[in-house]
Amino acid sequence: MNWQPLKPKQTLDNMKQTPRMDPNLFKAAMEGKVDVLKQYKDELYLQLTPNKNTVLHVAAQFGRAQFVLEVIKMDPLMSREVNLSDETPLHLASKQGHSGVVELLINSAKEQNVEIESGLGPGVELIRMTNKERDTALHEAVRSNHVRVAKLLVEADRDYSYFANKSGESPLYLAAESGSLDLVVLILENCLSPSHEGPNGRTALHASVISNNIDMTMKIMDAKPALIKETDQDGWTPLHHAAHFDHSWIAAELVACDASVAYLANNDHKTALHIAASRGNRDTIKVLITQCPDCYEQVDSRGRNILHIAVESNKDGVVRLVLETPLLSSLINKTDNDGNTPLHLLASFGCQMIHLIADSRVDKMAYNKENMTALDIISCTERFSALKSLVKRELRLAGATRGQRNVLRIDDGEKGDTAHEHIKKVGETHLIVAALIATVTFAAGFTMPGGYNNNDGAELGMAVLTKRAAFKAFVISDTVALVLSTAAVFIYFIAALYANQTKLFNRIIWAFCLTIFAMGAMVVAFMTGIYAVLRDSCSLAVLSGAIGCCFFIAYFEVLRKMYLDKIAKRSRL
Repeated sequence: MNWQPLKPKQTLDNMKQTPRMDPNLFKAAMEGKVDVLKQYKDELYLQLTPNKNTVLHVAAQFGRAQFVLEVIKMDPLMSREVNLSDETPLHLASKQGHSGVVELLINSAKEQNVEIESGLGPGVELIRMTNKERDTALHEAVRSNHVRVAKLLVEADRDYSYFANKSGESPLYLAAESGSLDLVVLILENCLSPSHEGPNGRTALHASVISNNIDMTMKIMDAKPALIKETDQDGWTPLHHAAHFDHSWIAAELVACDASVAYLANNDHKTALHIAASRGNRDTIKVLITQCPDCYEQVDSRGRNILHIAVESNKDGVVRLVLETPLLSSLINKTDNDGNTPLHLLASFGCQMIHLIADSRVDKMAYNKENMTALDIISCTERFSALKSLVKRELRLAGATRGQRNVLRIDDGEKGDTAHEHIKKVGETHLIVAALIATVTFAAGFTMPGGYNNNDGAELGMAVLTKRAAFKAFVISDTVALVLSTAAVFIYFIAALYANQTKLFNRIIWAFCLTIFAMGAMVVAFMTGIYAVLRDSCSLAVLSGAIGCCFFIAYFEVLRKMYLDKIAKRSRL
């Protein structure tokens, strides 16, 4: 309970008005001019800012130790006065890191002979006072990373646990979250039983693991080993977070301290190994299966093991690791609650994982609880995807065949017709673009920049700008664009004869790539042609070239996005 001294009575009018401190007194407190204090000796309590800061609050905030000392001499009880946010001068001094003022406030409070209702000494009572957010002065010091101030506070009250504030943050958690090893060590070594709570049910150990500070993690584990098994509101232990962020060194230390934590599951029944598999974190997986070799047997709430999860999450690196590790070979054909093997999930999500498909240990004819094989699933899906078409081809090359248990399912022919028509429509659109590029570049080849030489002689009919480097670049890039676009038109023309969906798709991909490069070459031809005829007007030529370069910024960004989305990530469609 915060103890408050009685204040002089104020009139009703004064209470209704917004408080306002005399400007001369405010400036004196801010600048530490002690001589001004004597003029306000009898009315210090009445001098308040709009936030109800006293003159002692102002002096503490600006670190004016001598001014603070003189105010305390005039009225020792003012050190416990609070402002509109229930902050004491100690809160403000701690927040700003004024260690001299903090030390002065603590020592002066200890020297006071005041009876406190809580039974604590006045110095301890001051240190433990909280504001409206339930922050103590130590919360403020730690949040602002003021080690010297924090040291003064914890050494003055070693018995206090410093509980969490309204946001669920304890000083120890704040120190760990900020990555300050000095503050963590200070609190652990000076507080007899410091609170470790953090928001969302997390602890200081969760915070240190997330910040990837192995020294801090070791310190907290040594002081509070029970925190290794503490879970947050999602059921995540610190090891779950280490697996999520692939902090493999910290994961190794956590498991070395208590191996049982590797078997703890979160609210979704996922262990740290499952989390690492879903994130593609191979290093953490290696640590966990090395130190706890049987933890791979655990499954989540859907009955899925780490290979199921890696396929579902499209983590090809983890799939390869499982296939290459003899310890994990039993997972290759394991089924989940729906009877799906990892190969079934691969077919469901259209993941092009050649290593899994081609592995001889994989049962290509395994049935799930719907009596479907992997090839059945990818053949009968109502969603078309070019990647799934390629996966179906790889499955067939690996020896997979359709099952005979669901003969009434949509067959390949019906699905193939829909896919085939879709690809042909795409090809027709691309053909128009390629033909347009070929037409433009062909015309540009005979409409030379600068025109032709009309003078009689050996150079009659020759291009005027033949000797300029920019003109030569124009001719080369225009020729490249013409050849590439014409080749693309030819491939689109031939592709129309293919009945096989996979072959049709592959030809269109080749033609698409040629069209893309032809488009870039056409823009280069335009830029170099413009430069060749505007060389004498350098600024205009450079400006035209700079504007043309904007195309390539978008050009390469779109290609990069396409690569990441369609190839690297192989998005589930």
